[in-house]
Amino acid sequence: MKKQGFSKGARILKSKDFRHVFLKGKRIQTPRYVIRLYPNGLDQWRLGISISKKVSGVVDRNRTKRILREIFRTHRMAWGYPRDLMIVVKKLPHHLGLQEIRQELLQALSQSFPEISPHD
Repeated sequence: MKKQGFSKGARILKSKDFRHVFLKGKRIQTPRYVIRLYPNGLDQWRLGISISKKVSGVVDRNRTKRILREIFRTHRMAWGYPRDLMIVVKKLPHHLGLQEIRQELLQALSQSFPEISPHD
């Protein structure tokens, strides 16, 4: 069984990588998120999260990032071949918990990518 940690290699860190996924990635939109997926040619999934300072305060932004990272960390192994996943948060899910956010993201991803199950 592979480790499910969240190493630096599992993150999109460089601005050129963010731009590449943003410009070429397949776009999926939900009421709270804009999700972009692009095959990365690597041996692992990578995650990038973008939340504007205009959206909310630092505590809420950090909570949202922790939840999104946890969903990514626990589900990426079951999602098929590796891609870069970029999530742009448009509206913070203040009142939603981990389960509700997980369900919304997996539902959106599974509509465009059948190998990603909304019930993982």
